[in-house]
Amino acid sequence: MSTEKPGTRDPESDDSEDRKFTINLGKNGVKYVVKGKASDSIYTALMALKRIRTHIEKQQGKETYLQRKRQIKGFVKLGMPLKCLPQKSHFAMKFYKVKRDQKGGEQGYRQLDSTRTECIVFYITSTGKKGPDGVQIQKIMLCQELTKECCKICVFAPKGETIKTALSKDGRFLPLLEEDEWYLVENSETFHYSHNFVNDLDNQSSE
Repeated sequence: MSTEKPGTRDPESDDSEDRKFTINLGKNGVKYVVKGKASDSIYTALMALKRIRTHIEKQQGKETYLQRKRQIKGFVKLGMPLKCLPQKSHFAMKFYKVKRDQKGGEQGYRQLDSTRTECIVFYITSTGKKGPDGVQIQKIMLCQELTKECCKICVFAPKGETIKTALSKDGRFLPLLEEDEWYLVENSETFHYSHNFVNDLDNQSSE
């Protein structure tokens, strides 16, 4: 039985070893097995399969999102190295239209040279800041469909990077996170300020 926790990665693993995950392209789609090296990104592994590559290319004007359906059900970043994924990860592929201004740029897949680099993986709720009545008062996501899903956003970053830098480079969050000072709240009691390093967030969920 695997003892690997959701979102953790084995920093001692061989970056050349094979990793795999499964994916459905639609609600009733066929399950595909996607393989790649541990240091490959999810995006690289996906685009290596012609059927999946063709399916993505047909979605003109929409951005590609992967929602993990087991363990923590969050949306992962397509640039995440495969070594960050838990064993037997399974995803559903979704496509959303996202309005981006010039500063927001186009959807990017943060590529990280993960060879011999320890990655920190953590989760943030997509709903942003809420008031005492539970109503959202501060949006943080570029894609509001993710907010409607009330889901977790899975973020990865190299160890030693600040929280603000990690979210700014992620590409799914509003640019305001680059400009303002803010903090994440874990379990309603632990505060992680944006200038702090990501190290203490490993495998944690915050809002």
